[in-house]
Amino acid sequence: MPRSTPVYLLLHLVLFGCGPDSKKAAATAYVATMTPILAQNTTLSRTYLSMAAKIKKNELSTAQIAKRFGKRLVPQAQDLATAVSAVEPVPPTVSEVHIGLERAWRNRAQAYGQMHKAWAAEDLTMFNGAARDHATVNRAEERYFESVNTLLAPHGLELNQYP
Repeated sequence: MPRSTPVYLLLHLVLFGCGPDSKKAAATAYVATMTPILAQNTTLSRTYLSMAAKIKKNELSTAQIAKRFGKRLVPQAQDLATAVSAVEPVPPTVSEVHIGLERAWRNRAQAYGQMHKAWAAEDLTMFNGAARDHATVNRAEERYFESVNTLLAPHGLELNQYP
Protein backbone atom coordinates (compact mmCIF):
# COMPACT_ATOMS: atom_id res chain seq x y z
CA MET A 1 0.00 0.00 0.00
CA PRO A 2 1.70 3.23 -1.08
CA ARG A 3 2.21 5.96 1.43
CA SER A 4 -0.15 8.89 1.07
CA THR A 5 1.77 12.05 0.10
CA PRO A 6 -0.18 14.46 2.38
CA VAL A 7 0.32 12.18 5.39
CA TYR A 8 3.98 11.72 4.51
CA LEU A 9 4.47 15.49 4.28
CA LEU A 10 2.64 16.03 7.55
CA LEU A 11 4.85 13.48 9.26
CA HIS A 12 7.97 15.25 8.01
CA LEU A 13 6.67 18.68 8.95
CA VAL A 14 5.93 17.39 12.43
CA LEU A 15 9.38 15.86 12.67
CA PHE A 16 10.95 19.31 12.37
CA GLY A 17 8.39 20.99 14.61
CA CYS A 18 8.75 21.36 18.32
CA GLY A 19 6.60 21.41 21.40
CA PRO A 20 3.48 19.58 22.47
CA ASP A 21 1.48 20.61 19.39
CA SER A 22 3.95 18.87 17.10
CA LYS A 23 3.79 15.73 19.24
CA LYS A 24 0.00 15.70 19.05
CA ALA A 25 0.15 16.32 15.29
CA ALA A 26 2.58 13.39 14.92
CA ALA A 27 0.32 11.16 16.99
CA THR A 28 -2.72 12.28 14.97
CA ALA A 29 -0.90 11.58 11.70
CA TYR A 30 0.07 8.12 12.93
CA VAL A 31 -3.53 7.29 13.85
CA ALA A 32 -4.73 8.61 10.47
CA THR A 33 -2.16 6.46 8.66
CA MET A 34 -2.83 3.31 10.68
CA THR A 35 -6.65 3.40 10.66
CA PRO A 36 -7.10 2.20 7.04
CA ILE A 37 -4.41 -0.43 7.59
CA LEU A 38 -6.27 -1.66 10.66
CA ALA A 39 -9.46 -1.83 8.58
CA GLN A 40 -7.56 -4.19 6.24
CA ASN A 41 -6.58 -6.20 9.31
CA THR A 42 -10.25 -6.44 10.27
CA THR A 43 -11.05 -7.83 6.83
CA LEU A 44 -8.24 -10.37 7.15
CA SER A 45 -9.44 -11.41 10.61
CA ARG A 46 -12.99 -11.90 9.37
CA THR A 47 -11.75 -13.98 6.45
CA TYR A 48 -9.71 -16.17 8.80
CA LEU A 49 -12.54 -16.60 11.32
CA SER A 50 -15.06 -17.38 8.58
CA MET A 51 -12.78 -20.02 7.18
CA ALA A 52 -12.08 -21.46 10.64
CA ALA A 53 -15.84 -21.81 11.22
CA LYS A 54 -16.25 -23.64 7.90
CA ILE A 55 -13.34 -25.93 8.76
CA LYS A 56 -14.87 -26.71 12.15
CA LYS A 57 -18.23 -27.53 10.52
CA ASN A 58 -16.48 -29.73 7.92
CA GLU A 59 -17.90 -27.58 5.11
CA LEU A 60 -14.62 -27.54 3.15
CA SER A 61 -12.42 -30.28 1.80
CA THR A 62 -8.70 -30.26 2.54
CA ALA A 63 -8.03 -29.11 -1.02
CA GLN A 64 -10.56 -26.26 -0.68
CA ILE A 65 -8.97 -25.14 2.57
CA ALA A 66 -5.49 -25.16 1.04
CA LYS A 67 -6.76 -23.23 -1.99
CA ARG A 68 -8.44 -20.56 0.18
CA PHE A 69 -5.32 -20.11 2.28
CA GLY A 70 -3.24 -19.74 -0.87
CA LYS A 71 -5.59 -17.42 -2.74
CA ARG A 72 -7.09 -15.37 0.10
CA LEU A 73 -5.37 -15.45 3.45
CA VAL A 74 -1.71 -15.57 2.48
CA PRO A 75 -1.90 -12.69 -0.06
CA GLN A 76 -4.02 -10.54 2.31
CA ALA A 77 -1.57 -11.15 5.16
CA GLN A 78 1.43 -10.37 2.95
CA ASP A 79 -0.21 -7.14 1.70
CA LEU A 80 -0.94 -6.12 5.27
CA ALA A 81 2.63 -6.82 6.39
CA THR A 82 3.90 -4.69 3.50
CA ALA A 83 1.49 -1.86 4.30
CA VAL A 84 2.44 -1.67 7.97
CA SER A 85 6.14 -1.79 7.09
CA ALA A 86 5.71 1.26 4.84
CA VAL A 87 4.53 3.40 7.76
CA GLU A 88 7.24 5.62 9.23
CA PRO A 89 6.12 6.84 12.66
CA VAL A 90 7.79 10.06 13.72
CA PRO A 91 7.88 9.88 17.51
CA PRO A 92 10.72 7.50 18.44
CA THR A 93 8.62 5.89 21.18
CA VAL A 94 5.84 5.07 18.71
CA SER A 95 8.41 3.88 16.18
CA GLU A 96 9.82 1.39 18.68
CA VAL A 97 6.36 -0.01 19.40
CA HIS A 98 5.42 -0.02 15.70
CA ILE A 99 8.38 -2.28 14.90
CA GLY A 100 6.76 -4.95 17.07
CA LEU A 101 3.61 -4.86 14.95
CA GLU A 102 5.64 -5.03 11.74
CA ARG A 103 7.42 -8.13 13.01
CA ALA A 104 4.17 -9.72 14.21
CA TRP A 105 2.39 -9.21 10.90
CA ARG A 106 5.36 -10.56 8.93
CA ASN A 107 5.26 -13.61 11.18
CA ARG A 108 1.51 -13.98 10.64
CA ALA A 109 1.97 -13.94 6.87
CA GLN A 110 4.59 -16.67 7.29
CA ALA A 111 2.29 -18.67 9.60
CA TYR A 112 -0.53 -18.48 7.05
CA GLY A 113 1.93 -19.59 4.37
CA GLN A 114 2.85 -22.58 6.54
CA MET A 115 -0.82 -23.34 7.16
CA HIS A 116 -1.39 -23.28 3.41
CA LYS A 117 1.47 -25.73 2.88
CA ALA A 118 0.25 -27.91 5.76
CA TRP A 119 -3.27 -28.19 4.34
CA ALA A 120 -1.92 -28.88 0.86
CA ALA A 121 0.35 -31.62 2.23
CA GLU A 122 -2.23 -32.82 4.78
CA ASP A 123 0.49 -32.45 7.41
CA LEU A 124 -1.06 -31.98 10.86
CA THR A 125 2.32 -31.52 12.58
CA MET A 126 3.21 -28.64 10.25
CA PHE A 127 -0.24 -27.13 10.77
CA ASN A 128 0.06 -27.31 14.57
CA GLY A 129 3.41 -25.50 14.42
CA ALA A 130 1.92 -22.77 12.23
CA ALA A 131 -1.09 -22.49 14.55
CA ARG A 132 1.26 -21.96 17.52
CA ASP A 133 3.08 -19.26 15.54
CA HIS A 134 -0.27 -17.62 14.78
CA ALA A 135 -1.18 -17.61 18.49
CA THR A 136 2.15 -15.90 19.24
CA VAL A 137 1.29 -13.23 16.67
CA ASN A 138 -2.04 -12.61 18.39
CA ARG A 139 -0.27 -12.01 21.70
CA ALA A 140 2.22 -9.64 20.01
CA GLU A 141 -0.69 -7.69 18.49
CA GLU A 142 -2.28 -7.33 21.93
CA ARG A 143 1.00 -6.00 23.37
CA TYR A 144 1.26 -3.51 20.48
CA PHE A 145 -2.23 -2.11 21.07
CA GLU A 146 -1.67 -1.82 24.82
CA SER A 147 1.64 -0.03 24.27
CA VAL A 148 0.65 2.26 21.40
CA ASN A 149 -2.59 3.30 23.09
CA THR A 150 -0.67 4.13 26.26
CA LEU A 151 1.54 6.42 24.14
CA LEU A 152 -1.43 7.96 22.31
CA ALA A 153 -3.63 8.50 25.40
CA PRO A 154 -1.97 11.77 26.52
CA HIS A 155 -3.02 13.21 23.16
CA GLY A 156 -6.60 12.05 23.54
CA LEU A 157 -6.12 9.46 20.79
CA GLU A 158 -6.55 5.71 20.52
CA LEU A 159 -6.11 3.09 17.84
CA ASN A 160 -9.04 0.70 17.54
CA GLN A 161 -7.80 -2.78 16.71
CA TYR A 162 -10.91 -3.50 14.65
CA PRO A 163 -12.24 -0.19 13.26
